[in-house]
Amino acid sequence: MLRQKNRNKKGFTIIEVVVSIAIFAVISMALFSMFDAILKTVRNNKAMLAANGIASEQLEIMRGMEFNNVATVEGWGGPIPSERTISRSGTDFDVKVDITWVDDSFDGVEPEDTFPYDYKNARVRVSWKNPVSGSDEEFAASTFVVPPGLEGLSKGRGGLYLTAFDSNGKRLSGATAKISSTKGPLALTERKTDLNGNIWLPDLLPADDYHIEVAKEGYNSSQTYAIDTNPASANYNPIPEKTNALVVAQQVTKMGFSIDKLGILDIKTFHFSNPSNWRVNADAAGEQTDSSAALGSDGQLFVTFADTRETGSYIYLQKFTYNAGSGTYQGSWSDVKVTDQPTSANPELKFTQNGSLFLAWDDGSDVYLQRIDPANGGLIGSALTANHDAAGKVQKNPSMDADQDGNLYIAWEDYRSDNWDVYLQKFNTSLNSFRDEDFKVSVSDADGQELNPKIILDRDTNAGGANLNNLYIFWQGNRSGSFDIFLSKFDVNFQAAVSEKQINENGGFLDQYEPAAAYDGSEYFYVAWSDERDSQPDIYMQKIDKSGNLMWTAGDLKINDDAYATARRIKPSVGYGGSEAIYVTWEDNRNGEAYSDIYASKIKSSGERLWIYDLVVADYLASVQTNASTVYDAGGKAVTVWQDNRNGTNDIFAARYSEMGNLQMPGVEITVTGERAKGKYPNPAYVPEGTEPEFISIPKYSEKFTSDANGDIHIGGIEWGSYAFFVDENDYIIASFDLPSPIAVAPGGSSHIVINVNLEE
Repeated sequence: MLRQKNRNKKGFTIIEVVVSIAIFAVISMALFSMFDAILKTVRNNKAMLAANGIASEQLEIMRGMEFNNVATVEGWGGPIPSERTISRSGTDFDVKVDITWVDDSFDGVEPEDTFPYDYKNARVRVSWKNPVSGSDEEFAASTFVVPPGLEGLSKGRGGLYLTAFDSNGKRLSGATAKISSTKGPLALTERKTDLNGNIWLPDLLPADDYHIEVAKEGYNSSQTYAIDTNPASANYNPIPEKTNALVVAQQVTKMGFSIDKLGILDIKTFHFSNPSNWRVNADAAGEQTDSSAALGSDGQLFVTFADTRETGSYIYLQKFTYNAGSGTYQGSWSDVKVTDQPTSANPELKFTQNGSLFLAWDDGSDVYLQRIDPANGGLIGSALTANHDAAGKVQKNPSMDADQDGNLYIAWEDYRSDNWDVYLQKFNTSLNSFRDEDFKVSVSDADGQELNPKIILDRDTNAGGANLNNLYIFWQGNRSGSFDIFLSKFDVNFQAAVSEKQINENGGFLDQYEPAAAYDGSEYFYVAWSDERDSQPDIYMQKIDKSGNLMWTAGDLKINDDAYATARRIKPSVGYGGSEAIYVTWEDNRNGEAYSDIYASKIKSSGERLWIYDLVVADYLASVQTNASTVYDAGGKAVTVWQDNRNGTNDIFAARYSEMGNLQMPGVEITVTGERAKGKYPNPAYVPEGTEPEFISIPKYSEKFTSDANGDIHIGGIEWGSYAFFVDENDYIIASFDLPSPIAVAPGGSSHIVINVNLEE
């Protein structure tokens, strides 16, 4: 009987299993709901900041208007809309404006004021839908708008009405104003703003030199400036940004002063070995885009690209020969045209084991294959349509690889089912296909989209020397609602070995896309992609084995450094050169929203970034650079090609590199100059010739600093705003920045910039 009891205690009952599953489901749903709530809260916080900015913006507009025009359309017949909708960052804001008159008790009219209209109160209400609760949210702010004159001024006297506010337009109480005049005369040093951020100074003697400085502890100061027309003067300022105040009898002069918390700026001066660039296309006519690179067995570099030098877009090819003595490449041809379709795009090159060169591309409708003679760029045979099915549907964006026997495997995006899927075909060296029908790679989706395939073969052999190839296809799919990176593994007969395994660790609501991959030739694959888990896309990477297992168990590796967190990093490419030479390149707009540049990082197989900072591959920053393709050459260096519009139209450029050479640079004198101006003066070297004169700004802040033994400069207590950087060009030149210049310093915030400094030759 006791033995029976003990046997009954073993295992779980069905009820226990059901209860456990229910508890797990409740916990999972709670975590899911919590993450969703966090995302919505972040969006609502961003909306609140945007509403704050809209309200401040509208109030500033009204402060600058003529007093009589500060009136709404409805009720007052003025120019200001009573209600309207403003869209910011994807959110619609309902903006309402109310204008009311104020009877000020300080006007001295008691007990009965026959003119109860001393000044106006402008109130702005900004409302929006809270994405968390769905309820209506509202932010409101107001300001007083003062007319040119006020009741209660003594005869022959005027007044000053000062307002202090922060960078968001919020009124600041307790700000101290220093006011002085030599003609007044007046010297006030301890006047503080009231709870509404205002200071009212009545009964001032008329004068045109009232100097005003408004400050607060821990904040920057804002002041007026005297007009000084002497170019030799240390205070030369013929056209001040904010002129000393003019006080007129029986009138009120109103002025606003924007101050905010001081920030911190840290500068690191380094010397990076930025690689020199060369133009790939021999002919600069037209637009050259969509570059792709491949290396021949003899070390020659082949680059293909789409080209519009003729009417339409065709694929061209260029060949470079490596010079081991100089470590450079020399172009071998005038660009060779290798396609006939006038809508050719998305080319990719691939060498087979026996040295045959193949080109894949699409024309916007179908995917094509062409064999090319690597000796002269001549076409061998005719172009072949790679996709067999789906006439009238779109097939595009091919990816290609080959096995030891010279067979080609090509994958592409296919819209034959009215949504995007990944399809696959196999061809021999004579471009005869092995299958009568195209093979669909992605099988478990219903309505999802599968895009951007990248195919790699492992070229395995067994002990007897027989070829045991497997093909690995990496692609992005959104079956869960957002895009993730997937792997499918097949043998040469398209039998699945690993079926659609997600390889990125983040499976939430944010997208991962644009996979790129490289193989180490024996065991592992290195897969990089664009990843939005931190809002703006970064480049992430993972190492996987042949079974699809993740090797970096600590998690996906962020490849790019954290400089300028709001920058957009997309379109990675991977070149494998050994366990300590894995190069990842990408497109990066950290140097300004209008530009994008090609950056690189060097990675160890263990998942360690070898460079402290990202390397700027391009030697020119003020252009749009994209579509990088990176390979590892016979000389032991990475070669990256990309499209670049630095010359006004797109060309294909290339660079060769291996190390960053990041040497810290002490003793570098950096001049830090703020974009805020205290005034301007006419350019003495400028001849108007009947046009408006050119003016040069006089910066409010411009200071010179010297980097310490570690190459560091620390500036504490700097005014919020944007700052540019300059060096003494007799000693150094600034080659590049690891953040955009000018860089913004937020109120109370901390900013960091890395400056690549070269010795002047």
